[in-house]
Amino acid sequence: MTSGAAHARSALYGLFAELLSFPTEGLVESSREGRLEEAFGGITGGLPYGLEIDSGLTDEALTYLDLQSEYMRLFDLPGGGPACPLYVGVFAHSRRDAMEELLRFYRYFGLTIAADSHDLPDALPTVLEFMHYLAGREAHAEPGQAMDSFRAAQRDILERHILRWVAMATVRLPERQAPQFYLAVVNTLHEFCAAEQSLLGRPVARAG
Repeated sequence: MTSGAAHARSALYGLFAELLSFPTEGLVESSREGRLEEAFGGITGGLPYGLEIDSGLTDEALTYLDLQSEYMRLFDLPGGGPACPLYVGVFAHSRRDAMEELLRFYRYFGLTIAADSHDLPDALPTVLEFMHYLAGREAHAEPGQAMDSFRAAQRDILERHILRWVAMATVRLPERQAPQFYLAVVNTLHEFCAAEQSLLGRPVARAG
């Protein structure tokens, strides 16, 4: 795998982390003006596989207040209310075990969660940022440096954490009449992670 491909993969993980964080006015403007879809196009050309981008990422009618409201309704209501909580451990057999495993991954690669961030280790944007970091380490590796640990970690996190969340989201968000923007984000993330898992050496089970 070339460093350019690793750069593209890293950039896409970082972009998904941004899209699934609390929305900003800049994000809404990028969607309305088509710049978000253009950003995806600029990245995907460097991927080592094809990736179809959902056209719902461009929404000329999107408003900041509406997207904030939908984000909270779908992902962030307290008391177990959201359709799809943005915590990968919620869909694991044991959330505690999932969080402990993710913390071990972070510590193994010398990373910690900032005390003032209030993020939990299984927050999806945090996990996606970690994947952004791992792929970035591939891209900047010295010639001959072993990449097995970076790739094994990515493969395990995809299989045991991210894909489980994405598979549930592709079912739950349509059931809750999610707006086209978040349907497009989740559908594109699912396709990306499926391609990633195949690239890294294991077949991907899809939601049935």
